[in-house]
Amino acid sequence: MKNLLILLALLSLAVIAGCQSAAPIAISKDNGNSSAKKIAVTTPTPDPHEEAMEKTPRITLDDAKKAYDAKEAVFIDSRSQSAFDAEHVAGAINIPMLAPEAEYSKIPKGKKIIIYCS
Repeated sequence: MKNLLILLALLSLAVIAGCQSAAPIAISKDNGNSSAKKIAVTTPTPDPHEEAMEKTPRITLDDAKKAYDAKEAVFIDSRSQSAFDAEHVAGAINIPMLAPEAEYSKIPKGKKIIIYCS
């Protein structure tokens, strides 16, 4: 049980750290007579995944553990099959992020769905 809490805490931190992005920077030389370089910071293209992440409801580790212990929740591991095979939360169901919709039938009805990706 203590290991599950530690694993869930680490997974939460990994998700938060893995979802960060930096603005791209373009560097180009001046085509004129000047030998100085010009540096232009470009505005990043909006990432639809970032917007979805902002709108996705969050759950605390304590609430996730309570729901899991009460058998009210199911964990969905959205990583590849090989990553899932290497390690995963006990009882989790593997449905990779780009899986066909037919895979969704694996998700039990009437339970809270907790998805993790790292």
